[in-house]
Amino acid sequence: MNVTRLVGAAQERDIEPLTVRLLGSPQVTLGQRPLSFQTRKVLALLVYLMVEGGRPSRETLVALLWPESPPEKAAATLRGTLSRLRKALQPGGSYLLSEGNTVAFDFDQVHDLDLAWLAAAARMEATSDELAAVLALDRGEFLEGFSLPDAPAFDTWAAIQRAVCQRQLEAVYDRLSQHQLAAHDSGAAVETAAQWVSRAPLNEQAYRRLMAAKTLNGQRPAALQTYRQLQTTLRDELDLGPARESSVLADNISRGRVRQERATPQSAPPSTDQNRHLTLPLVGRADEHRQLVGAYRQIGRDKTQVVALIGAAGVGKTRLVDAFLAWATLDAPEIETWQGRAHLALGQFEAARAALLDARAAAEEQEERAMLWRVLVTLSELEQAGSNTSAAGRLRDQARAVVDDIAAHAGRLRVIFMDQPAVVQLLEESL
Repeated sequence: MNVTRLVGAAQERDIEPLTVRLLGSPQVTLGQRPLSFQTRKVLALLVYLMVEGGRPSRETLVALLWPESPPEKAAATLRGTLSRLRKALQPGGSYLLSEGNTVAFDFDQVHDLDLAWLAAAARMEATSDELAAVLALDRGEFLEGFSLPDAPAFDTWAAIQRAVCQRQLEAVYDRLSQHQLAAHDSGAAVETAAQWVSRAPLNEQAYRRLMAAKTLNGQRPAALQTYRQLQTTLRDELDLGPARESSVLADNISRGRVRQERATPQSAPPSTDQNRHLTLPLVGRADEHRQLVGAYRQIGRDKTQVVALIGAAGVGKTRLVDAFLAWATLDAPEIETWQGRAHLALGQFEAARAALLDARAAAEEQEERAMLWRVLVTLSELEQAGSNTSAAGRLRDQARAVVDDIAAHAGRLRVIFMDQPAVVQLLEESL
């Protein structure tokens, strides 16, 4: 079913489409005119045929809508209901197909169903504008306020569809807010993520996205308030605390590791801030930032990525990298970033030392031993390059101690860990 094609064809031929909105309370219109139905089961029959698709048998429809009626009476009631549905839709043409013992909605007729747009957006790649257009259709839960007390099978089916729609909507909110943050449209991302939290108040990812958007939008206190809201909601509703990823993100935000970009005069001296605040890129770097985000997303699909930033001095490469790291830190709070080796390769020893000391402090604070021993090894290489052999030796001793501690607690994974080339090299090297 190609909704875009059908609606586009209707516009070209000046045909009024049958518009069906099922997110929220059900609404059916023909052009601008709302349609009414004699009974709730007439509407329920239309909803089922359009959402379920296929060609259900009359027995299936009878069991769904009139489970307690005798077979002959239920069959007659179904025929009357189909007649009333055809009459209600008649101004727009014939939308029902009957063949043998089956009934179906004619999807070749011009129609516009919000769930079709939603399913397409959740299933396929879409632009930010397309995703936003789909979310504009979100008026609430599937068939909100609509039920059939004497047809429990229909209500069960509706509950299943409600869960499907919820998952699809959350996927669209997730992708749209990702696109907006990747394009540094943090204001729009705040709005989208806030709607997501409202729609899914127990989804921690929605809260984390809202925290990230508010932080990049310069609203750090509001971001931390969102974290406190998450804590309260999880405690009250589930008697649980936030996941580690949420706690790490809140800690990163509270320590000011990410901040909004401020204009810096070109004559200003370079910053010596050892806290390494991360900043948004200069205006005009959104396309390059999106390319970095795209490469980063490929890593999640088990595809190693190498990206080279090439440009003359002063065009904003460092700002762009810092902005990407800010985004990545918020998108995946427990991500590890390594800058020291690149500085070493370029002979920038002081910058390398600052980056590595920051990494060491973070690893020690978060008790990330797997990261700590690597940082210590790299620091030792830095000291060795500066001919400070005694300091290099002490650092390698510390790295060995961390490796020994990891191995002591590695259990069945000890052999695998100890066989890592970097571990073997560290343990075999003499002072």
